[in-house]
This record gives sequence, C-alpha cells and structure tokens, in this order.
Amino acid sequence: MVGSIYGVLSGLGVSFLVIRSKVIEIENAEYIKASKLIGGSKFYIATKHVLPIVVPYAVSLMLTSTTYGIIAYGFASFFGQVGWTSNWGMMIYDAITYGSLLGGINYWNLIPPTLGFLTCSSSFYLLSVSVKKQFGISI
Repeated sequence: MVGSIYGVLSGLGVSFLVIRSKVIEIENAEYIKASKLIGGSKFYIATKHVLPIVVPYAVSLMLTSTTYGIIAYGFASFFGQVGWTSNWGMMIYDAITYGSLLGGINYWNLIPPTLGFLTCSSSFYLLSVSVKKQFGISI
C-alpha cells in the first residue's frame, strides 16, 4: 500500500513532467512532421520515433524513483510506520533498540542490514547514473 501511494505520487510529479516535455519536443521535430506528411500512422510514429527517445528517460526516472522509494520505506519502517514486517529498517531498529545483554549496540546485528540497505539503494542509484551516462541524458 505504501509503495503504491509513493509510486503514484512520484510518477505524477517530476517524471510525468519530464517525459511529457520530451514527447512534446519530439512531436515538434521536423522528421515527425515529415512522417505525418507522407502518411505515417500514429502507432508507427510512436513506436519508431518517439519511444526510442523517451524510454531511456523513463527508465532513468524509474530507477531514481525506486532509490527514493527504498530509502523512504527503510526510514518509515525504522520509525515503525509500516507495520511489523521483517525488513531492513526494522532490523536496524531492533539492533539499536534492544542492543546486547550487557548494554550497548549489537554491531554484528546492526552492520549487515545497514550494508544491505545501503547496497540495495546505491545499486539502483548507480544503475540510474549509468543509464543517464549511456544515453547522454541530463535531467
């Protein structure tokens, strides 16, 4: 439920505006007008001219949004706002809160979920940077 709400809110924000502006920019290009002039159908123009340019933007924005979603869910679960499911945020919370029997923090219980949380969110971010670099996207 939290993921779907976050997905709708992040998808209707910057992602929508960036992709829509790119489509409008492509729609006004000369080769699109020429394709319409010689009788190209809307489906042909969309699949052959618009999608190859817009898909890298969509993938890059999706990967960036996924990174933000993972971080938001981790922090929300750390603060106990998403229920009692087992996830990285809850594991980090348990390691800090309950500590060891002698007091202090169980570092062997804290470090693995923290590294997993950082590795997962960083991997999606680095994939997004790679897609941007590969296709020459500057958003």
